[in-house]
Amino acid sequence: MSGRRSAALKQSPIFMTLNIPASLKVVFALFLCAASTAGVLRADVALPPVFGDHAVLQQGVPVPVWGTAASGEKVTVTYLGHSQSTAADAAGKWSVKLDPLPPGATGELTVAAANTITLKDVVTGEVWVCSGQSNMELTVRQSRDPKTEIPAANHPGIRMFKAPYKKTVKKAGEPDVVTNEGGTWDVCSPETVPEFSATGYYFGRALHEARKMPIGLINASVGGTPIQAWVTGGGLYRSRVFPVVPYAISGAIWYQGEANARPSPLIASQYDQRLVALIEGWRKDWGYDFPFAWVQLPNYQIRQTEPVEELSLWAPIRESMWKAKRVPHTGMAITIDLGGDDHAGLHPTNKQDVGARLAQWALADVYGDKTAVASGPLMSRYTIKGNEVVIEFTYANGGLVAKDGALKSFAIAGEDHKWVWADARIDGDKVIVSSAAVPAPVAVRYGWAQNPIASLYNGAGLPSSPFRTDTFALSTEDLDPKRPPGGQPGAPAAPVTTKPAHAP
Repeated sequence: MSGRRSAALKQSPIFMTLNIPASLKVVFALFLCAASTAGVLRADVALPPVFGDHAVLQQGVPVPVWGTAASGEKVTVTYLGHSQSTAADAAGKWSVKLDPLPPGATGELTVAAANTITLKDVVTGEVWVCSGQSNMELTVRQSRDPKTEIPAANHPGIRMFKAPYKKTVKKAGEPDVVTNEGGTWDVCSPETVPEFSATGYYFGRALHEARKMPIGLINASVGGTPIQAWVTGGGLYRSRVFPVVPYAISGAIWYQGEANARPSPLIASQYDQRLVALIEGWRKDWGYDFPFAWVQLPNYQIRQTEPVEELSLWAPIRESMWKAKRVPHTGMAITIDLGGDDHAGLHPTNKQDVGARLAQWALADVYGDKTAVASGPLMSRYTIKGNEVVIEFTYANGGLVAKDGALKSFAIAGEDHKWVWADARIDGDKVIVSSAAVPAPVAVRYGWAQNPIASLYNGAGLPSSPFRTDTFALSTEDLDPKRPPGGQPGAPAAPVTTKPAHAP
């Protein structure tokens, strides 16, 4: 024991107050030093916060479990009577993989080393990451019909984990108050559901009802954040998402884009490049191509009054979201009819249908449910025949339908690129578009506005995505994001030569 450490112990209050004979003080000091050193050297086995009581483990695949312990220490993980052992490496890190688990099981998960951790009420089912900005963060309490939904939320098979974060409350003239939030698995009940992500909860509820097994929802969402913060390397990804990698998951859902619908239509149209990078980066970190779906931005603000809004920022980002579907094993929930009327806010409260449409995609494309419909109609190809443009669609599912009896929001243009309202009629899985004012059409657009009137649906009651058949140059005008974006606010800037590719 060093002289400095011995002297410090001898001067400690506990040492000074004990009635110990002088001949034993040195021995006692050595004992205290040894005990203190042992405490420093010993590192109890520990798990990251995503492993806790009431956790949901992904069924049907190997399940990674990881943590820290003293270097070289043997660690044994046991669940449902099966065990896996390993030793912590030189840095104190360890990981094992449990064999694929059956669905709907319940048990205790133990991690044994020098100490033992026991997690209670751990179940197996489907695990989904729910991420994005404020419309994913919006809670059940803040969404539609809370007085009806909250008392009915007795679903112990649905659990939500909110990624840990620090919450700072600022008050004028007072020090900031910083608290640790999240980091536990909450079992769905009328007491806990008010603070669940509404989109995540209604998505999970639909899966729970259809799959008849537990659903785990990992909520990593922050209001007002751009997509750049969530790509691998981004600050929010590093603090909210990466700490749960490689927790076994079925897939991820994403609701974001509002913060990237700026500053010009051309820039907004490039969102797909970042979304593709995000998907590919997350998949690389997890080590497999898990399913990934997002919410296409809904109708927003002033109702459409012109055939085409050249300066709309949300129309091109919707198209760009559609283009991201070129990535395999992805989906998109179309919500062009779930926003608000004139001057409605950024946060539509109808998250029930948002979650249900995401769930329809998952049931159809991830779980192979033949009764589910993955999407509303998507334009697949078009043909110009004389004075008409014939547009074909996928996901017609029982035939195309005109809501309220008439198709609206279709526009048509000739070589002069001047848009006029078009006449449109349904012919099976096709829409035929024309206008007496455009005898030689070259392009059609549908719903190209901030807040178009959604009129085209499929037989399953899902709306068509807005689209355009053209690749006309988009404006580069830098628009004030605070300006009401409906209508035609000012003359468009000179067009640029860059032309976006067709949506898939």
